[in-house]
Amino acid sequence: MNAERLLAHYERIADAPDTIARLRRFILDLAVRGKLVPQDPEDEPASELLKRRGISLRDTRPFDLPAQWTWVDVGAVASTRLGKMLDKLRNKGKPRRYLRNVNVRWFDFDLSDVLEMRFEDSELSEFALRSGDVLICEGGEPGRAAVWDDREGDIYFQKALHRVRFLNCVSPSYFVKALRASADDGRLAEYFTGTGIKHFTGRSLDSFLFPLPPLAEQQRIVAKVDELLELCDRLEATRADREAARDRFAAASLARLNAPDPETFRSDAGFALNALPALTARADQIKQLRQTILNLAVRGKLVPQDPNDEPASELQCAMKQASILSGGKQKIYPAIQESEYPFEPPPNWRWERFDNIIDPAYPIAYGVLVPGDDQPDGVPFVRIADLSISNPPYLPEKSISPDVAAQYERTRLKGGEILMGVVGSIGKLGLTPSSWAGANIARAICRVVPSQLLDKRYVLWLLQSRFMQDSFLGDTRTLAHPTLNLTLIRLAMTPLPPLAEQQRIVAKVDELMALCDQLEASLTDADTTRRCLLDALLAESQSPASQELEAAE
Repeated sequence: MNAERLLAHYERIADAPDTIARLRRFILDLAVRGKLVPQDPEDEPASELLKRRGISLRDTRPFDLPAQWTWVDVGAVASTRLGKMLDKLRNKGKPRRYLRNVNVRWFDFDLSDVLEMRFEDSELSEFALRSGDVLICEGGEPGRAAVWDDREGDIYFQKALHRVRFLNCVSPSYFVKALRASADDGRLAEYFTGTGIKHFTGRSLDSFLFPLPPLAEQQRIVAKVDELLELCDRLEATRADREAARDRFAAASLARLNAPDPETFRSDAGFALNALPALTARADQIKQLRQTILNLAVRGKLVPQDPNDEPASELQCAMKQASILSGGKQKIYPAIQESEYPFEPPPNWRWERFDNIIDPAYPIAYGVLVPGDDQPDGVPFVRIADLSISNPPYLPEKSISPDVAAQYERTRLKGGEILMGVVGSIGKLGLTPSSWAGANIARAICRVVPSQLLDKRYVLWLLQSRFMQDSFLGDTRTLAHPTLNLTLIRLAMTPLPPLAEQQRIVAKVDELMALCDQLEASLTDADTTRRCLLDALLAESQSPASQELEAAE
């Protein structure tokens, strides 16, 4: 594939998420299979060059190569060695700069953080680097490699790196590109040792088999690969600039909604909701749009207020009366002072503790602490992995014994409850389908049953908003094993609109979330189409007719 043809088709595939990465892998794959540049019959075959140097050929052929190519292992055409062991107590001599694993990137070096260790004069020639040396990572990302170009003098290397010096029948730059191609297609991993942490040992490196073209063709391949990879870098930079501009525009539009100006809010909201779908090209942007919709909803900014609605203060009184009539334990919480308001609510709204909007017959509660062994014919047992907003029609996979379930009768599900994760995946939400009636819940889940005087769907959207999630989660996101205390949930300050406005909010949120669903589906379809087009273009580039055309050009 030449650069002109790549540019001609790029706009059709540019927004596929992995376009550039796949193009880079494809270019390298073509290069090591002899399909990137034409062969020249005047070139001395690689096998003849090796024979003249007394190097024996290998019979192993991982894949077919052009007639003038051959397979060879690193040990036959190069000398290899590991660098010096870092030992501050034993190392002697003058401090000198040395390269570590972290300094080696694919095809390049990062010299922003180069350390020193002591080298004796007798060790300098052994561990010194010179132009053309290939440095390969032994661990970390085993096989990651670059060609040292003498950009700095008097520099050495540590034991975490292999230094490879090739005979002049191998271009170091070609070898590193072949190594990267084998890393991309998985062949390099076959040479690693270790079950957990992988290593590319010296013995494995010596036995690593790679395809070797004639020397002149190696140089042509390197030049062509460099040209095409540089083009990929430019395309990637252009795409990054385009995405950054989209992000800035979207962020500015959403910021005007999340911190609204009362005088311009309506026009800002109309502009954002109309313009953002056209600018949205990634799933994370749709996620931001969803959160902005919910942010507006819970602040009374999504739908207009109606002064004829029964105010939320009346709703508060009705819920308190229902709690008293239920005969349940009275909830007494500190009154919310105006100075504590997270934001100023609309006139007919009120602030309320979350626990006060819960059905008194079904208090917020954890589930089963120790479920015991799985019982095939036991009581269905709901875990965090089972939670979903989309009402899953299946029964949970795990069951517990009736004896254990009987101890947690208070948290048995009846269908329709809101469930929320409180350990590990805290804040994850689910809505209980009717098919789960009679099931029990895990200790890592709490049950939330809103008052029957509220619109449950409003409470469900409220719980999904970042405002409420942040109220619950606080600093728990930074913990290794985050756990959400029920007290944080019960005391959370909750924006409460009039019931009629709750219903209008739900209708509007449903409408806008359906739009977001459509946007996500269209993005998925577009990504699938782009991937198919990319597949077709790459396959076309590998076809014999395409290669003959490029050779003729």
